[in-house]
Amino acid sequence: MKILKTKRGISTIIAVLLMIVIAVAAAVITYVWIMGYLGGTMAGVGQTSEQMRISIDSVSNSSSTAFTVVVRNIGDITATVDAIYVGTSTTNLVAATGVSSTSITTTQGPVSISGTYSTGFVKGTTYIIKVVCSDGQSATATLIP
Repeated sequence: MKILKTKRGISTIIAVLLMIVIAVAAAVITYVWIMGYLGGTMAGVGQTSEQMRISIDSVSNSSSTAFTVVVRNIGDITATVDAIYVGTSTTNLVAATGVSSTSITTTQGPVSISGTYSTGFVKGTTYIIKVVCSDGQSATATLIP
């Protein structure tokens, strides 16, 4: 039994220091793991992709069937206007004829696009003009001849 009394363990100061080092290492490993996880799941947040967006500055009609729409590109990339629809409500829009595909750059400024409404405009009636881009983006305005 005398052998056991002569052997001693590590001092309490060294034991406390070892526990602190182990706790700090565990905290650092946990922090790195959480930041890696959040970095992977939040990769798309805050990043915006370039978009094609347009706005309608004005709409006018020059005759009972002809109209002109002034369109401006407010997006990040060149917008391509593919079609213009006209109708008295959003449920009965008809594709306008004579509208050619028009590209509008971001630095170009407003562009006039002309078309024809086959049914014809009636004075005092409110018409909805919808301009649609190649990617599906659209802008609407009203016209009262």
